[in-house]
Amino acid sequence: MTNISLAIWTNIQTFVSRLREEHGQDTLEWALIGGLMAVALVAAFLILRPEIVQMATNMGACVDFDSTSPCIAGP
Repeated sequence: MTNISLAIWTNIQTFVSRLREEHGQDTLEWALIGGLMAVALVAAFLILRPEIVQMATNMGACVDFDSTSPCIAGP
């Protein structure tokens, strides 16, 4: 083999071995899962926003520390 052929062959083998490495793959997978969960939470909040606001309003009405609270005590 000539020097150029040997250099090309070495570069190809190095490239192929780097493609087979799994270093850092777990970190990328966890980052993708975290990103997907964040998108799902934001979407759920945007879809359920009126219900969440109503729930917060009802909870605020229950925390009045009066004996005339309209809230019903749970079991």
